[in-house]
Amino acid sequence: DSNGDEFLLSKIENKNILLLYGGLSCIGKYGRKKLHNFYQTVNKNELEIVVFEPCDDLNQLKLSKSKYQSDYIFISDFKGEKSPMKIIYNAQALPTAFLINKEGILKIRREGLSDQFLNELKQNQ
Repeated sequence: DSNGDEFLLSKIENKNILLLYGGLSCIGKYGRKKLHNFYQTVNKNELEIVVFEPCDDLNQLKLSKSKYQSDYIFISDFKGEKSPMKIIYNAQALPTAFLINKEGILKIRREGLSDQFLNELKQNQ
């Protein structure tokens, strides 16, 4: 993670996880504001946002977290564009969003962060 600690999704217990594969730069200022506003309206005991940034090293990950100044958890495998995450999760578009339920089951996969998708997430809490 952006603190340099090993991170496992399984460590987030009893919460739904919105996992974003990159894309905070792609959604622009308006999209980031929309995501921020969404996160302010959800119960933090029910949902955690985790952003996977395809970075090459910890310094790049720290810069991303600093640049976007958010409460999200920033993670990377430090393999940049060669990350197996792209293949395993078919995350070719930025962002690709995944909703993982409290039991660790992938429930929703979407490309992008539309208003409709964020509304779906609110309803699934």
